[in-house]
Amino acid sequence: MELKITDFKVFTTQANFEWTFVKVYSKDLYGIGEAGPAPGLKGMESEFKQLLLGEDAFKINRIEQKLRYATLYSGSTTYHMISAINIALFDLIGKYLNLPIYRLLGGDRTEIPVYVDAHGGKGLEAMNALHLPAKLPWIKEAEVERGRLLTDNNPIHGRLSIERWNEDYTPEAYSKRALKMKNEGFTAMKFDLDVPTPYVDIRRIMSGDLSLKDIDYMASIVRAVREAVGDEVEIMVDLHWRYNLNTAIRICKALDPYRLRWIEDPIPAIMSV
Repeated sequence: MELKITDFKVFTTQANFEWTFVKVYSKDLYGIGEAGPAPGLKGMESEFKQLLLGEDAFKINRIEQKLRYATLYSGSTTYHMISAINIALFDLIGKYLNLPIYRLLGGDRTEIPVYVDAHGGKGLEAMNALHLPAKLPWIKEAEVERGRLLTDNNPIHGRLSIERWNEDYTPEAYSKRALKMKNEGFTAMKFDLDVPTPYVDIRRIMSGDLSLKDIDYMASIVRAVREAVGDEVEIMVDLHWRYNLNTAIRICKALDPYRLRWIEDPIPAIMSV
């Protein structure tokens, strides 16, 4: 049995992020995989197509090893593409066999725990693959421009955006949103905690450092969320690889009393190697 790959395509869809997807074809059938919002993926289409054409989609391990070796010096962005292709291959195989993928991966579960990514005191702003503000036709002009200019060339996420403190980053805003999520039925929720504080020094944050005042303010946000939702709700926070090791340790210690489920990505990935 062979399922020869005949074509490969990459496309993007704009939502809160600019999401990249791939299609792996075998004649009239195709599988779809998600590569996330990393920049530059569309530009890799022709090179990955060259690697994939003629391969047997059933040989997922062989294809993955081939792609990993071919992109050895390319950096982490290519792993977004390889992951998407892996997903698409499973999807393609499932369609060919007329079976849902969960049947191929060991069967289904009757229940799966989920959590809501609430982001912060308000929903996440729309951004492109470079985390620059994106103007979406279905969002009102006033909502898009609230608190920032569309011509801004600084990423919405990242150390250069950290000085824009406003009412969306207050403990009151976070607790209000947390209670809203709880009332909607969520029993677990995650928030972005790498946010501006009233005390932040852009010169310090560029090195991933925070003052004790900054850390105390972040802890006050988590305390407000915990008090709003009680002990029956799981809380997680995301730090988006923002801080150096010393600051990350201080943050973790400051948040320990609030019994978080996890603290996500406190330091850059390169520091964890």
